[in-house]
Amino acid sequence: MTDYEVLSLFNEMAANTQGAFMNFVTILSAFLIAGFLAAHKLSKTMTIIVIALFTVAALQEGAVMIFHWIGQAGLMVDMRSREALSWHGATRGGRWLGPIFTTTFVFIVVGGYIGALVFFFHQQRTGLKSS
Repeated sequence: MTDYEVLSLFNEMAANTQGAFMNFVTILSAFLIAGFLAAHKLSKTMTIIVIALFTVAALQEGAVMIFHWIGQAGLMVDMRSREALSWHGATRGGRWLGPIFTTTFVFIVVGGYIGALVFFFHQQRTGLKSS
């Protein structure tokens, strides 16, 4: 690939990673709001359906985000070997950047998922209480 193609691919992968992250945050936010407003009103069957839908959507988007980032991190290694791309910020991050961001994304997905479930079940147990 030419330097232009590598840079264009990197930008596309960065946009895809960011898009998947925003989709994950949107799904997580919708689940938190729904949990806050309606968790205490749901039957057992509806609770199972809502949690199943949330699980599939959130973990799918989380996995897409992580896989896009892993591909992007691999491309960064190729970019570092190209003299013409030495000006790009992605070539200056060092070899530690890929593993740190991968670990961070995994913690965001797992932590967000578990935290949202804990919040949902807490709201289901306590309901909306006026202060």
